[in-house]
Amino acid sequence: MHHPKNEHVHAQAVVEAVGVPVLANGNIRTLADVHACMAYTGAVGVLSAESLLEDPALFSPRRLQPGGAFGGAQGAHLLLEYLDLVDAHPCPMRMVTGHAFRMLGAHANPWCCLSPIFHWTLESV
Repeated sequence: MHHPKNEHVHAQAVVEAVGVPVLANGNIRTLADVHACMAYTGAVGVLSAESLLEDPALFSPRRLQPGGAFGGAQGAHLLLEYLDLVDAHPCPMRMVTGHAFRMLGAHANPWCCLSPIFHWTLESV
């Protein structure tokens, strides 16, 4: 049996009480979480922040396939795609470095001590 998260119980109550589409929020970490939350709450969609910073392809159907779990090499490929988007649509470098470290995850840990230096260097360019 699916045991809903507390946030989802509250979202279900909101969905039942209002006559407008509702987005549910709370601890969405995988695509399976999305499906379970929407099925339980009746929400038309979900919100996710932290997990999407780590895996921008979190909602991709491939995440449900065998071998579709997010890994370090995928983080590097997604980071390269992200940097292409940054070239096309510039944004503050502090945001770029934060996203880069999140996408690389554990692979960036040896370099975390360089984060302030990296940030300062890129800001000054």
